[in-house]
Amino acid sequence: MNKVYIVLAMGVMVFAGCNGKINLLGNSGTQKIAAQGLAKYDKRDINASKSIALFEAQKNAVSKISALFMGSSFADGEALLGKSVFKNPQLYIKKYKISEALKYGKHYRIKITGRIMPNEIIAELQSRISVHKGEVRIMLLINETYSGKTISGGYARKGFMSAFKESGGFKFMDLPVIGGKVFSLSEAAALNVAENKGADVLMIATASADKMNASMTGFASVSAEISLKCFDVSSGKSVYERFLKAKAIDVSGEKAAAAALISAGKMIASEASVKIAASLPRKSPLKLTLMYADEFDKLKKFSDILISFENVSDIRLQSWSDDIAVFNVYGEDLAGEEFASSILRNKFSLLNLENVSNNEIVFSFMR
Repeated sequence: MNKVYIVLAMGVMVFAGCNGKINLLGNSGTQKIAAQGLAKYDKRDINASKSIALFEAQKNAVSKISALFMGSSFADGEALLGKSVFKNPQLYIKKYKISEALKYGKHYRIKITGRIMPNEIIAELQSRISVHKGEVRIMLLINETYSGKTISGGYARKGFMSAFKESGGFKFMDLPVIGGKVFSLSEAAALNVAENKGADVLMIATASADKMNASMTGFASVSAEISLKCFDVSSGKSVYERFLKAKAIDVSGEKAAAAALISAGKMIASEASVKIAASLPRKSPLKLTLMYADEFDKLKKFSDILISFENVSDIRLQSWSDDIAVFNVYGEDLAGEEFASSILRNKFSLLNLENVSNNEIVFSFMR
């Protein structure tokens, strides 16, 4: 079957085609990639359908590299990508050819194969995406009361969890709601418990909610107060301390108390997450290099399998050129030799171990 080659211009954007034209970014290292794009088929303007499908194919090619670089944050990165590498995806594809262009049901489909510039994509995203600092393990001890009585709903705790989830990079080791004598644990004793559990940060909080004068007939008004102390477990030093209030109105005191406590927990945790991330030393990732990485599908499969390991929280591509790919791997207990053995033993039979140290592993794909 004859292959179809198309070179399209959209405004001032020139699509790098099969004729080998170099894009504006120059002779950066390239890697093979394949992608496809779909557009609604418009029989009145087939060329427009082709242009859109080609643009989508180029965008999907760039998306593949972006996903490997962004790791776990890719799912929430649509807005970032739309403002950066998705605006002009053709700039990151040095050359390509169209292997298929045809009507596909109600769509027009174009498939491309070509040479993409991963390091240019990574460089563009590097300045825009937050640097992964490794998961911070938190143990939270919190006592919640309503009208002086301990409650077990964990409302402020829910606020904490919501805020830290939005921040990313945090893992709660334990979230007990503690009342009575147990909560009177001294800070030193609590730090000892946190250390034994392997936590990086100890958070001790008290949250209370009390009825206020009704603001309108049939509604209850509740004020919540929350105080929080955060400690770096390794040093025992305080890294954050705060007190704040929140209010809520609802049809009953209990519902208003729940809303006020959730709001207070979320507000104070949003501030705390920023302070904690800034105050703790960054956790160094494990550097993992793959030689003879000549196909995107190999990297994608490797990344997907590695993230399935229980002790791996994230894996991010740092560079890929000359068939050498470098990843940063984040997680727990990633000591080089032991981790390399677990990869070879459990998941991969087509890898050779080239070199290993405590902080770095080098594999090569069998040729």
